[in-house]
Amino acid sequence: MPFLPFMPLPQACPHRMQVFAQCNSGNIIAGSNNIKMATELNTANEDNKQDDESDDDSYVKSAGIYSALGRNSRYVALLAAWIATCGSLFFSEVLGWVPCLLCWYQRILMYPLTLILAVGLLRRDKDVHKYALVLSIPGIFVSLFHYLDQKTDLVKAFVPCTVGVPCSADYLNAFGGIVTIPFLALIAFLIITFCMVAGRLGGEPETVGDAPPTTAVKQPGWIATALPVIVIIAAVLIAYMISASSYRNAPAGSLTGSATVSSKPLPTPDSTAAVRGKVLYESACAACHGIKGEGTPAGMALTASQQVLTGSDETLVKFVRLGRAANDPHNVTGLTMPANGGRSDASDQDLVAVITYMRQLAKNAKPGVSG
Repeated sequence: MPFLPFMPLPQACPHRMQVFAQCNSGNIIAGSNNIKMATELNTANEDNKQDDESDDDSYVKSAGIYSALGRNSRYVALLAAWIATCGSLFFSEVLGWVPCLLCWYQRILMYPLTLILAVGLLRRDKDVHKYALVLSIPGIFVSLFHYLDQKTDLVKAFVPCTVGVPCSADYLNAFGGIVTIPFLALIAFLIITFCMVAGRLGGEPETVGDAPPTTAVKQPGWIATALPVIVIIAAVLIAYMISASSYRNAPAGSLTGSATVSSKPLPTPDSTAAVRGKVLYESACAACHGIKGEGTPAGMALTASQQVLTGSDETLVKFVRLGRAANDPHNVTGLTMPANGGRSDASDQDLVAVITYMRQLAKNAKPGVSG
């Protein structure tokens, strides 16, 4: 029925109005909360995304560091191999130090590493460590065995040096007798072995884990790889040639042994001196001068030496202590006689015994006139 103007309007239910207001207020609050939660969720997603990108960057950087470690360690190994090789050639070809049998074993293991490492670097061969370790690890044991033979009696029964230069001879005996030629070889083999292991652990990955190609570790170009190899080899060879030239142009006889000569009076040889001298002579001197003092291409004939026959004990001991350089004008072989005859442990009494036996050899042969 239509309302008439004079009819009163129906009154709204106060209870319904209150419920409607409360519902609207609840919906507004719920909507506000949903917006807040969505905002927080978006913020968290952005933070997680940034963390993931940071982790990827760190992963790539870490891979780059390991790759650089692996690559550069191989260059260090190459440098060590070339220094050891040219150093050994300087000792034998320039200074005239005749290698013993164990020295040759170490050369056999060291010399191929110069080419193996160079070619492996040029080809970027990730398996170069497999070829290098096959030589460097045995080299460690051979060098250590040789060093123990020089400094101890632990391996004397197993030494293979039965002919030629005795393996116990010390041409180089620096820093209080610590540094010898096999000691230097041992250090070189250890460096090469360590660098090969470091190179293997570092590796040179083309990609980082499961990362997409866009995060691949950039590899150096061929020129960047070859240039350090060329520089290392050229630098070592130039240093070798300069050192060899300096030695050959040095004053004659200026580069002799660094052994000191004692000022104490020499002991008088007793009745057993010649017997003891024979043992020492055959172990340290016979390889170069002959078992009977007859001489070899590596050493002059002692039976033809007037100095052995008529020289005083003091003169001969001093001569043996200091040695004779390859460029000495009185050197007839062109090879160096090492200080102390290669026996840094020889006492004055030992040298007097050797000289006594040498004189016995000279008297039993026709004496000549020689230095």
